[in-house]
Amino acid sequence: MYDYSATIDALRQDHDRKKRQLDLLYEDRLSERISGERYDELHNKIAQEQADIEQNMTNIADNSRKRLKTGIDVLEKSQQAAIVYAKKSPEEKRKLIEDLFTSLTLDGTQLFAEYNPYSLAISKQVEKHQKVIQHFRTNKKAPSNRSNDELTETLRTVWRARPDSNRRSPP
Repeated sequence: MYDYSATIDALRQDHDRKKRQLDLLYEDRLSERISGERYDELHNKIAQEQADIEQNMTNIADNSRKRLKTGIDVLEKSQQAAIVYAKKSPEEKRKLIEDLFTSLTLDGTQLFAEYNPYSLAISKQVEKHQKVIQHFRTNKKAPSNRSNDELTETLRTVWRARPDSNRRSPP
Protein backbone atom coordinates (compact mmCIF):
# COMPACT_ATOMS: atom_id res chain seq x y z
CA MET A 1 0.00 0.00 0.00
CA TYR A 2 1.01 3.59 -0.59
CA ASP A 3 2.80 5.36 2.28
CA TYR A 4 1.00 8.69 2.56
CA SER A 5 2.89 9.81 5.64
CA ALA A 6 6.29 9.63 3.94
CA THR A 7 5.01 11.61 0.95
CA ILE A 8 3.37 14.22 3.18
CA ASP A 9 6.57 14.51 5.23
CA ALA A 10 8.63 15.08 2.07
CA LEU A 11 6.15 17.70 0.84
CA ARG A 12 6.20 19.45 4.24
CA GLN A 13 9.99 19.59 4.05
CA ASP A 14 9.75 21.10 0.56
CA HIS A 15 7.15 23.58 1.81
CA ASP A 16 9.41 24.60 4.73
CA ARG A 17 12.34 24.95 2.34
CA LYS A 18 10.30 27.29 0.11
CA LYS A 19 9.32 29.34 3.17
CA ARG A 20 12.99 29.72 4.12
CA GLN A 21 13.78 30.74 0.53
CA LEU A 22 11.11 33.42 0.71
CA ASP A 23 12.52 34.65 4.05
CA LEU A 24 16.04 34.83 2.60
CA LEU A 25 14.75 36.52 -0.52
CA TYR A 26 13.03 39.15 1.61
CA GLU A 27 16.24 39.77 3.56
CA ASP A 28 18.14 40.14 0.28
CA ARG A 29 15.61 42.72 -0.88
CA LEU A 30 15.78 44.65 2.39
CA SER A 31 19.56 44.79 2.21
CA GLU A 32 19.24 45.86 -1.46
CA ARG A 33 21.24 42.90 -2.76
CA ILE A 34 18.58 42.36 -5.42
CA SER A 35 16.35 44.75 -7.31
CA GLY A 36 12.63 45.15 -6.74
CA GLU A 37 11.88 43.59 -10.12
CA ARG A 38 14.06 40.58 -9.46
CA TYR A 39 12.53 40.21 -5.98
CA ASP A 40 9.00 40.24 -7.43
CA GLU A 41 9.95 37.72 -10.10
CA LEU A 42 11.58 35.28 -7.65
CA HIS A 43 8.93 35.82 -4.98
CA ASN A 44 6.12 34.99 -7.40
CA LYS A 45 7.94 31.90 -8.65
CA ILE A 46 8.67 30.55 -5.15
CA ALA A 47 5.19 31.44 -3.87
CA GLN A 48 3.65 29.54 -6.80
CA GLU A 49 5.85 26.51 -6.08
CA GLN A 50 4.78 26.72 -2.44
CA ALA A 51 1.09 26.88 -3.45
CA ASP A 52 1.60 23.84 -5.72
CA ILE A 53 3.10 21.91 -2.81
CA GLU A 54 0.16 22.87 -0.58
CA GLN A 55 -2.26 21.70 -3.29
CA ASN A 56 -0.39 18.39 -3.58
CA MET A 57 -0.61 17.88 0.19
CA THR A 58 -4.34 18.62 0.11
CA ASN A 59 -4.87 16.20 -2.79
CA ILE A 60 -2.94 13.46 -1.02
CA ALA A 61 -4.88 14.03 2.21
CA ASP A 62 -8.18 13.91 0.31
CA ASN A 63 -7.11 10.71 -1.46
CA SER A 64 -6.07 9.22 1.87
CA ARG A 65 -9.47 10.05 3.40
CA LYS A 66 -11.26 8.48 0.41
CA ARG A 67 -9.16 5.32 0.72
CA LEU A 68 -9.81 5.22 4.46
CA LYS A 69 -13.56 5.49 3.87
CA THR A 70 -13.39 2.71 1.30
CA GLY A 71 -11.38 0.58 3.74
CA ILE A 72 -13.91 1.21 6.49
CA ASP A 73 -16.75 0.26 4.15
CA VAL A 74 -14.97 -2.98 3.25
CA LEU A 75 -14.27 -3.70 6.92
CA GLU A 76 -17.93 -3.16 7.81
CA LYS A 77 -19.02 -5.41 4.95
CA SER A 78 -16.57 -8.10 6.03
CA GLN A 79 -17.97 -8.13 9.56
CA GLN A 80 -21.44 -9.02 8.32
CA ALA A 81 -20.61 -10.71 5.01
CA ALA A 82 -21.97 -14.18 5.73
CA ILE A 83 -25.29 -12.91 7.11
CA VAL A 84 -25.77 -10.27 4.44
CA TYR A 85 -24.69 -12.53 1.60
CA ALA A 86 -27.26 -15.20 2.44
CA LYS A 87 -30.11 -12.67 2.28
CA LYS A 88 -29.12 -10.98 -0.98
CA SER A 89 -30.40 -11.44 -4.49
CA PRO A 90 -28.00 -12.88 -7.09
CA GLU A 91 -27.26 -9.38 -8.46
CA GLU A 92 -26.51 -8.05 -4.98
CA LYS A 93 -24.31 -11.09 -4.27
CA ARG A 94 -22.39 -10.36 -7.46
CA LYS A 95 -21.84 -6.73 -6.36
CA LEU A 96 -20.62 -7.84 -2.93
CA ILE A 97 -18.14 -10.26 -4.52
CA GLU A 98 -16.94 -7.52 -6.91
CA ASP A 99 -16.29 -5.25 -3.91
CA LEU A 100 -14.18 -7.85 -2.09
CA PHE A 101 -12.14 -9.39 -4.92
CA THR A 102 -10.21 -8.03 -7.89
CA SER A 103 -10.47 -11.33 -9.75
CA LEU A 104 -11.90 -14.81 -9.36
CA THR A 105 -10.71 -17.66 -11.56
CA LEU A 106 -12.21 -21.12 -11.73
CA ASP A 107 -9.80 -23.85 -12.85
CA GLY A 108 -11.72 -27.09 -12.97
CA THR A 109 -12.94 -27.49 -9.41
CA GLN A 110 -10.48 -25.03 -7.87
CA LEU A 111 -11.43 -21.41 -7.27
CA PHE A 112 -8.59 -18.87 -7.18
CA ALA A 113 -9.40 -15.52 -5.57
CA GLU A 114 -7.40 -12.33 -5.69
CA TYR A 115 -8.42 -9.92 -2.91
CA ASN A 116 -8.61 -6.17 -3.36
CA PRO A 117 -6.03 -4.34 -1.17
CA TYR A 118 -8.50 -3.69 1.65
CA SER A 119 -9.83 -7.23 1.76
CA LEU A 120 -6.25 -8.53 1.68
CA ALA A 121 -5.27 -6.28 4.60
CA ILE A 122 -8.26 -7.47 6.61
CA SER A 123 -7.50 -11.08 5.71
CA LYS A 124 -3.92 -10.74 6.95
CA GLN A 125 -5.10 -9.17 10.21
CA VAL A 126 -7.64 -11.97 10.72
CA GLU A 127 -4.83 -14.52 10.23
CA LYS A 128 -2.72 -12.70 12.85
CA HIS A 129 -5.74 -12.56 15.16
CA GLN A 130 -6.30 -16.32 14.84
CA LYS A 131 -2.60 -17.07 15.40
CA VAL A 132 -2.57 -14.95 18.56
CA ILE A 133 -5.58 -16.78 19.94
CA GLN A 134 -4.15 -20.18 18.97
CA HIS A 135 -0.70 -19.55 20.47
CA PHE A 136 -1.66 -17.41 23.43
CA ARG A 137 -0.47 -18.93 26.68
CA THR A 138 -2.11 -17.72 29.83
CA ASN A 139 -0.07 -17.29 32.97
CA LYS A 140 -1.49 -19.80 35.47
CA LYS A 141 -0.20 -17.78 38.44
CA ALA A 142 -1.98 -14.62 37.26
CA PRO A 143 -5.37 -13.64 38.70
CA SER A 144 -8.25 -15.21 36.78
CA ASN A 145 -9.30 -12.04 34.94
CA ARG A 146 -5.78 -10.99 34.03
CA SER A 147 -5.27 -13.62 31.35
CA ASN A 148 -8.37 -12.41 29.50
CA ASP A 149 -7.17 -8.82 29.81
CA GLU A 150 -3.78 -9.80 28.42
CA LEU A 151 -5.37 -11.61 25.49
CA THR A 152 -7.65 -8.65 24.79
CA GLU A 153 -4.73 -6.22 24.87
CA THR A 154 -2.66 -8.47 22.63
CA LEU A 155 -5.52 -8.69 20.14
CA ARG A 156 -5.91 -4.91 20.22
CA THR A 157 -2.33 -4.53 19.05
CA VAL A 158 -3.15 -6.72 16.05
CA TRP A 159 -6.01 -4.46 14.98
CA ARG A 160 -4.64 -1.12 16.11
CA ALA A 161 -3.47 1.24 13.37
CA ARG A 162 0.19 2.00 12.81
CA PRO A 163 1.51 4.90 14.94
CA ASP A 164 1.85 7.16 11.88
CA SER A 165 -1.52 6.32 10.34
CA ASN A 166 -3.49 9.03 12.12
CA ARG A 167 -1.46 12.04 11.09
CA ARG A 168 -3.02 15.45 10.84
CA SER A 169 -4.03 16.90 7.52
CA PRO A 170 -1.68 19.46 5.94
CA PRO A 171 -2.25 23.18 6.61
